[in-house]
Amino acid sequence: MKKLVILLAMLLVLTGCSLFNKKDVKNDQLEAYYGYYEEILNCDILSSNSDDFDFEFVVNKVDEKQYRFDLIIDEPKVAMYEIKVLAIVDNIDEGINREEMMPSIGIIDGTSYNMIPHQVDKEQNYVEGLILSFISESEELRADFVIDYKNSSKEEVKEFYTVHNVYKEPEQ
Repeated sequence: MKKLVILLAMLLVLTGCSLFNKKDVKNDQLEAYYGYYEEILNCDILSSNSDDFDFEFVVNKVDEKQYRFDLIIDEPKVAMYEIKVLAIVDNIDEGINREEMMPSIGIIDGTSYNMIPHQVDKEQNYVEGLILSFISESEELRADFVIDYKNSSKEEVKEFYTVHNVYKEPEQ
């Protein structure tokens, strides 16, 4: 009986430690998210194109009151490892909604994504491209985003961009 009590106590300690570690990871991920968020807000120079990869901001009508905006990052020209992206979406009429989580990849989810020209291996997270999506009631949005990755020399590259799009009815 005494061994059983000791075993249960050890199990509780080990479980408690793993719960604290998970909580620390979540806190670190949220801190990173808010750190990137502040960097975007404080960035004075936002580019509209990149020499290292392609990106576009497309909009589609979901229904009469909603639009889906997709930030598509693909066609890497250089090796990009451990990619992290955060987009701050700005409704042109109302400004940034700080109450809502913004679309991100590789920050909150804790997954490491890589893009290398002409290489795809989903099992090792070598992806063809990345898509960040956002649903809005506004037909016009701007998104400022940061992309952070390591290049082939394992040096960190952090770049800031801006995109804008307005929904237009398809021509018949």
